[in-house]
Amino acid sequence: MQKEKSKYKSSGEWKKADPSAYATAQANGLLDKICEHFGWVKHRNSSYWTLEVCKEDALKHKTRYLWQKSIRSGYHKAKNNKWLDECCKHMVSVNRTEWTLKDCKEEALKYTKKSLWKKGSSSSYERARKNGWIEKCIKHMI
Repeated sequence: MQKEKSKYKSSGEWKKADPSAYATAQANGLLDKICEHFGWVKHRNSSYWTLEVCKEDALKHKTRYLWQKSIRSGYHKAKNNKWLDECCKHMVSVNRTEWTLKDCKEEALKYTKKSLWKKGSSSSYERARKNGWIEKCIKHMI
């Protein structure tokens, strides 16, 4: 059976965009068939993603970026529970810049809000967050 195209990339994306259709499919036991039809990995609830499951899934990917793009819910569960470093030990680092406090401050100056900095320069933001520099970097922000 050839997979058909959908305007959604995953069942999770479909669930967010059209929760009533997703709930109807779920209530009628059709989720597995729909996911198979579109070639999606079935959307899993947050209790599925334990530390062990996240570590297992992360092993299938070479970088954090590729893991995040492939299995968003597992990546985000690991990120939210501060498991990323543990899950990603085997991964290749593609961040070639070592961010210093000075570098992070300079990068943050390009943004007016913390959320814009995080989105626009996630590597500098994450380095500042991990090192406890956020407050030092955002003094100029609204």
